[in-house]
Amino acid sequence: MIKKDFSIKIEEFQSKNNQDKLNYLSDFWDFPIQNEPFKLIGTYEKSDKPDKNGKEYGFFNNIRNINGDILYYPFNLGQVRIWVEHRANLLGQKFWQFDVEFSKITGKNPFQLNLTNRTFGNPKNSFIDRIKKENLIRKIFIETGSCFSKEITGSGYNLI
Repeated sequence: MIKKDFSIKIEEFQSKNNQDKLNYLSDFWDFPIQNEPFKLIGTYEKSDKPDKNGKEYGFFNNIRNINGDILYYPFNLGQVRIWVEHRANLLGQKFWQFDVEFSKITGKNPFQLNLTNRTFGNPKNSFIDRIKKENLIRKIFIETGSCFSKEITGSGYNLI
């Protein structure tokens, strides 16, 4: 497999303003984003070790838009992850909704996102329903080894 070098595109976006980056992400994710901050949903995972200053922290992983699509940064920069100072209450549920904006310190990723505040909410029921359907489809696929599932009535097969 040939690995494409995106260093020129990444460098180009380092100097772009946030609105240009936002427009690009909106197109890349095929999800309308009007302005900063915008809402995302993720699963909190606490780090095993404290940071260099001895403070506990974690990451929101499995980042999704409010429709439930898993998000990746453009140009092979990886799956979206968001750093957060540890709070014990974040371990209390599977998914959290939060507001993000572009980081002022981007390093190698001009699209790096940060939390805008420490207010966390619950995703809408439609999001939770989508995740449940996704898990059911995954379970059926694992159990059957295919993308076909026998109907509950036993009268035939349906393509999922």
